[in-house]
Amino acid sequence: MDILDICESQLGTRETAGGVSKYGRWLDQQAGTHMYADADWCGSFQMWAIAQGGPEWSAAAGGIQRGFAEVQVWFNWMQDHGRISHTPAARRLVWYDWRGTPAGANHIGMVKSVSGGRMKVYEGNHNNAVELVDRPIDGQVMGFGEWWSFAQPPVAGDVWFMAGR
Repeated sequence: MDILDICESQLGTRETAGGVSKYGRWLDQQAGTHMYADADWCGSFQMWAIAQGGPEWSAAAGGIQRGFAEVQVWFNWMQDHGRISHTPAARRLVWYDWRGTPAGANHIGMVKSVSGGRMKVYEGNHNNAVELVDRPIDGQVMGFGEWWSFAQPPVAGDVWFMAGR
């Protein structure tokens, strides 16, 4: 199983009326809340995708912490744990600080590939759907979160938690 295959499988998944996403509903189930179903869901999508790999993947990415739905909180955690890089690579999370918005991380994606000064990124809540987006690697990129190298491969016979699959 590869995180990129999981992200790919979700392409085209859209939010429903009122901005409700399956990823926000999933996060509410994990967190025991009713606050994420109709919230911005780019972070919830990334958490959901990582959780599909089981507890080892989730732990490698910082766990399923509901605060990570606020992408600045997740960025701060990754930075505090020495997992932020300025080198783009497949399977790294990428945080953006969009021009014309308040300073700080306000969007997140999962890098699929890098070519020259551009990257293909799986993003939730892009045009209200999961999309593969072509982005420049420019000043709006805050950093790349290395978590994949911390994920341990499953041991033969292990049963992994498959939340919301």
